[in-house]
Amino acid sequence: MRLHRLLGKVFGLGALLLLGASCSSDPQALPPPGGDSLPPPPLTPAIRRVRRLSSREYNNVVRDLLGDASRPAARFIKDSYQNGYDNGSAELAVQSDQVVDYEGAAEALARGAVARGLGPLIADCEVAQQGHDACLQALLDTFAARAFRRPLTATEQQRLRAVFQAELAAGGDFPRAIKTVLEVILQSPQFLYREELGPSQAAAGEGTVQLTDYEVATELSFLLTGSLPDSGLWTAVAEGRFKTSADYRREAARLLATPAARANLRAFLHQWLATDRTATLSKDSSFYPDFNQGLADSMGQELDRFYDQVMWDGSGSLRELFTSNQGFVDDRLARLYGVPGGGAEFQSVALDPALRKGILSRAGFLAVHAATDSSGPISRGVFILQALLCLPPPQPPANVPPALPAGDPGAKDLTTRQRFEKHVSSPVCAACHKQIDGVGFGLEQFDGIGALRTTENGHPIDSRGTLLGTGEIDGDYTGAGELATRMAQSRTLTDCYLRNAYRFALGQIEPSGEDLRALGVGFSSDSRLSEVLLTLIADPVFKSRRFEAVKP
Repeated sequence: MRLHRLLGKVFGLGALLLLGASCSSDPQALPPPGGDSLPPPPLTPAIRRVRRLSSREYNNVVRDLLGDASRPAARFIKDSYQNGYDNGSAELAVQSDQVVDYEGAAEALARGAVARGLGPLIADCEVAQQGHDACLQALLDTFAARAFRRPLTATEQQRLRAVFQAELAAGGDFPRAIKTVLEVILQSPQFLYREELGPSQAAAGEGTVQLTDYEVATELSFLLTGSLPDSGLWTAVAEGRFKTSADYRREAARLLATPAARANLRAFLHQWLATDRTATLSKDSSFYPDFNQGLADSMGQELDRFYDQVMWDGSGSLRELFTSNQGFVDDRLARLYGVPGGGAEFQSVALDPALRKGILSRAGFLAVHAATDSSGPISRGVFILQALLCLPPPQPPANVPPALPAGDPGAKDLTTRQRFEKHVSSPVCAACHKQIDGVGFGLEQFDGIGALRTTENGHPIDSRGTLLGTGEIDGDYTGAGELATRMAQSRTLTDCYLRNAYRFALGQIEPSGEDLRALGVGFSSDSRLSEVLLTLIADPVFKSRRFEAVKP
C-alpha cells in the first residue's frame, strides 16, 4: 500500500484510472469503398489520444523489456474488442479492478528482474565504482526510456529519483531501491499507455499535429510486432534516421522479417477470422464424443501453421488464404480430415481441393463458427456476411422463438438444415434468414467440429447455398469450395479486408462516412496482405493526429 500511495504522488494514479483513450467514431457499417473514377480523398487522422496496452501487448512488452515470459496479463480482466481487435483505443482504459492487477504484476516483474541481476537494468553500471547516482541515471537513460518508448522528461527523472531516495531513506539498499523504481515505472501511465500526442508544445488551434519520431516508431513497432521498438528501430530514431516515409518503409521491411512480426500478423488473422477462440472451444459430448481439448489445441496449431504458410511461405494473398488446399495435421487432425499420416508432430499435407479449399474449410474455423450441438449454419452465415464481406445481416425482430434444439425428440429425424428451414418458415423469420441461411447452408457438408459428412440422421446432406447482398458475386453455389472461389475473386471481400486492416492498424473503427479507397489503390485479392499495412505506414494519416472538437 505504501508503494500504491507513492505511485499516486509520482505519476498521479487518478490518471491511471481515467486516462482512457478517446472514443472512436460511430461503429455503423459503411458501404464498401467503390470504383469511383475520382481520386480518393485523404484519410482522416485519428484524434490525439493515449492507447492502453492490450493484454497481449503487455505480455510482449514485459518479455522484450525484462526478458520475462511469464505472461502476467493472462490473469488480467479480459479486454474489450471495440474495434474488433485487441488494440482498440476506445475501450482500453484502466478500470479500478485492473489497478490491483497491474500492481501485483509490477511487483512480481520487478522482483524477478532484480533477482536475475541488475546489470541489464542499469546498463552494466558498476555500483561499487560509479556510485548509486550514476547507476540510477543509467537506468533512467536506458531501461526507463525504453519502458516509456521515449526519453524521460526532466520532471519524470526527478520524480523517479525521489522514489529511489525515499526507499534508501527508509532503510532499503540499492537493489531494493531499484526494485521500487521498477514497480513505479511498470505502473505508470507512460508505460501502460502508448502516447499519440505530438510535441508537448502542440496547441489545440493547430487542428492537426505530427507525432514525434519516437511516437511514430512506437506506432510502427506495435502495428507490425505487437511490442515496443527493438534496438534497431530505437537506434534509428536516436540517430535521426527515422523521419521520412522512406525511413518508415525501410524499418517496416526489416521488422516484417522478424519472428515477432509473424506472431503479430498471425494474431491479426486469428482476430479477424475469430479463430483465436479455439483455446476455449467446447462441444456437447453427446453429439461430438471425439471432441476434446487436445483436438481443439490441434485445430489452433494447424491454423497457426496455415496462416504462416500463406503469409510468409506463399503468396501472402487473400486468394491463397481462401483457396489453398495446404493443410497441417497431427494424428488427431489426420483422423478428422481422413488423410494418411499424422503422429505427434505436425506434417504438411495436401487436402482434397474439391472439399478443403482455404480457411472456410479448416476444422478450427468451422468448429469455432458452429454451435455446441450442431453445425450452426446461422452463426456461420452471420459471421461470413458480417466479418468477411462487411454486410451485416438485418437485426432480428424481438421475441423470436428459438429453433428446435438438436437434442429435441422432434429433431431426431431431421437434418440441421431441415430444423432451421422449419424454424424460418414463418414470415417473421424468413425475411432475415433468407440472406443468412443462404450462406450458412452452403457449409453443411461439415459438422460442428469440421468433419466431412454426407448424411445426417439418415438423410443426405444438402450443401446448396445462395449469396445475396454482394451484387457482384450473388447467386447459387454448392459447397464451401465454390463459395471460397467466388469470395476470393470478389472486390467485396477485398474491400472488407481493407477495412479490417485499417481498424487493426489505427486501433479504431473508421469515422462515419470515411472513404477508404486510398488503401485499395492497386490492391487486389492477389496482393500481399501486408501491403495495405505498408500503404498505411507511408500515408500521412499514420503520423498525424487531430485535436478532438470540444462539445459545447
